[in-house]
Amino acid sequence: MFLECLAESRLGLIAGLGGDCGGAQSCILQQLPRPLHAQRRQINFVNTAIQPAGRISDEDLRAVKAAGYNDAQITETLLAIAQTVFTNLFNRVHQAALDFPPAPSL
Repeated sequence: MFLECLAESRLGLIAGLGGDCGGAQSCILQQLPRPLHAQRRQINFVNTAIQPAGRISDEDLRAVKAAGYNDAQITETLLAIAQTVFTNLFNRVHQAALDFPPAPSL
């Protein structure tokens, strides 16, 4: 659940849903009892990984591990990202209706 919230929060920000992202960020904080600095390191790791030219450096990996995430949790994070990206691509190809509210007008 935490990783789904994390992915939805990041993708919501990219889509222009603003800081709240439909409650996903508060969901993140409720799902995993880790210090805020540890959560920020994982979010930074995800932000790096999803960039078009995203390359995870040894330093990025050390930082997320130093925050207390193990190899299995890092793998789960990457799988959540892959699932979200695949879902988005699949929905675009099949022109699926969005199941969350549109971003507010600016």
